Amino acid sequence: MAWRDSISSGRSFIERGIRNNPKDWSLYRTLGFMLADENKFPAFRDLDEVFLASATAYQNASKCENAPSYIRRAELYSLSRVKGKEKEALALARELYAKNQRAPRLLMLLFVLEAHENPQLELTNRAIELFKTQENAYKNLSILWQRTEEHFPIHGVAQTLQSLEKSMDLPDEKRVSSLPPPPPAGPDEWFNIRNSN
Repeated sequence: MAWRDSISSGRSFIERGIRNNPKDWSLYRTLGFMLADENKFPAFRDLDEVFLASATAYQNASKCENAPSYIRRAELYSLSRVKGKEKEALALARELYAKNQRAPRLLMLLFVLEAHENPQLELTNRAIELFKTQENAYKNLSILWQRTEEHFPIHGVAQTLQSLEKSMDLPDEKRVSSLPPPPPAGPDEWFNIRNSN
């Protein structure tokens, strides 16, 4: 409870700063970062609300004078984690991709959001198209598959990893897809809280 209270107090402090300095992009950025930080967002009960609030903070930062270009990518990273906002996140991912932004995480999210939108998508070909080689596609999608603590969507990732593993003739012991993604951690795990029931 003390940990959750400290995070909530920090959020309130930043929000008060924004109210007093509404044109300062860095304050919006700080709020967005805090809300999307995997070490802090588990303090909030409704993750969809907190990720949407993070995306909104980044969006507000991007409207301020002198805001850096990476702010829109950060908006995407938060928006993509909000259930029911996949269409909006995909539109933003495509907009950034069209502007030649090619950060690996952006490419991962573009891939999974396209897989969500179109169940008939030829997943392996699209992954290789985005990441240029099957090795790069496998490496990046493996990272996404294993980093569940960040709560990014993983539509189509398991099938694509299996297809790439077969194509690359990887031995079983090196196949990431044979391992289930690790469960997301949270305060119960961090503080070793046990359910007494």
